[in-house]
Amino acid sequence: MIAVLVLLALLFALTLLARQVLVATGDFLPEEEIVRIQQAAGKPCIFSEYGKQNEGFFKFQVYRTVKPDIAVLGSSRVLELTQRQFSRPFVNLGRMMTDIKRGESAVAELLAVHKPKFMLIGLDQYWFNPNWDEAGVDKVKLIRSDPNDPRAILRLMGIIWREGMWHEAWTALRNGPDCPLGVSAMRYHSGYAPDGYRYYGELLTATKPAEDRHLRMTLGRIENGTRRFEKSATISQSQFDYLLKMHRRLESEGVPHVFFFPHFAPTVTAAMEKDGGYGYIQELERALAASGLPYVPTTDPLLQDCDFIDGFHMGDAASIRQIKAVAEADPRVAPYLNMNEVNRLSTPGALPVTYLTEDLGLPPRDYLDLGCTWAKTP
Repeated sequence: MIAVLVLLALLFALTLLARQVLVATGDFLPEEEIVRIQQAAGKPCIFSEYGKQNEGFFKFQVYRTVKPDIAVLGSSRVLELTQRQFSRPFVNLGRMMTDIKRGESAVAELLAVHKPKFMLIGLDQYWFNPNWDEAGVDKVKLIRSDPNDPRAILRLMGIIWREGMWHEAWTALRNGPDCPLGVSAMRYHSGYAPDGYRYYGELLTATKPAEDRHLRMTLGRIENGTRRFEKSATISQSQFDYLLKMHRRLESEGVPHVFFFPHFAPTVTAAMEKDGGYGYIQELERALAASGLPYVPTTDPLLQDCDFIDGFHMGDAASIRQIKAVAEADPRVAPYLNMNEVNRLSTPGALPVTYLTEDLGLPPRDYLDLGCTWAKTP
C-alpha cells in the first residue's frame, strides 16, 4: 500500500513538473495570455499549437482583441493571408471552419462579439461532397485549453521526448514564456503570427522530407478516393443549405461578404479532371451560380505547383493573387487591400514562403522536390 502511494505521489509530482515546463514554453499558457504577449511584441512573435489542437479558441481570442475591419474565415487552406497585404485591421480565422456546418456556427459566435466591415470566406470543395469521410477531421470548438488535462500533458511531453526538444524546454524553464511561444515555434519557426497567419517553418528547417514530396501524398489520395478526395457526381444538399444559412445570417447582420474556393495545385487539378470522379465540383459551381450568393470563381494564369505548401494549400504569393482576382470581380474588396504588397507578391517568381524568408531569415528550399527555380540548394 505504501509503495502504491509513493508511486502515485511520484506520478503526481512528475505531472506537475511537466505542466510547469509546458507553461514556461508557452504551450500551456491561456489563449488570452498568448494573444496579449503576441500583440505587445515589437517583432514577429510566433505561437505554435503543438499537441493541443485548440486553434479555434486562439483565433477567436485574436479576433475579439483586434476587432478587425476585414477577416478571412475558412480552413487551413486560407492561412497564408496576412495583415501586411491589407490596408485595414485584418485577422486570419483559418482553421476556425473545418466544415460548412461549423462555419455557420462560427459566424454566429464571431458576430456576437464584433461585426467586421467585410468578410472573405474560403470554402473547401469537399465540404459539399456527400461521400466525404469526416472521421479524421478535427472538430474545432470554442473552448479554453485545459492546462491540467493529463492526456494533453502526456501527448506534448511525448512529442518533446521523441523530437529531442529538451534544449527548448530547459531554456523556457529558465527564462519563462517569451516569443516564440511553444516548442514547435522555438525549434522549427512554425506556428501562428499575431494576426492568425501561419508560418510553415518546418518546410525550411526540418531535416526530414516534406510529407507531400513530389505531391505524391495528394495524388495518392486522388487515386484511392480518400482523405478529402472522396469521389461523387453530386453535392450534398444539406451542406449547401448550411451555406445558405451562413449567408442569410451575415446578410441579416449587415456584414458584406464574398465566398471563394482556394485553388488546388495545377497537377492535382489535372489529376482530378483525368480521374473523372469529381463531378460534384462542377455541380457545386453551377449551384452557386444559380443561387445568387456572393461567390467569385477565380483563375490564375501564373499558378504553378511551386506556389504551394502541398497539393492543396497555397503559399503566400498564390493566396494573395487569388484575393486580388476576387477584388477585381467584386469591387467591394479592393479598398481593403494594400496594393503595393499585393502587387509585389503578384509578380512571377514570388515565393510561396516569402514571409518565412523575409521575417525569419530562412533561406528558401525546394521542400516538395519539384525543381522549383526560386529555391536554393542546401
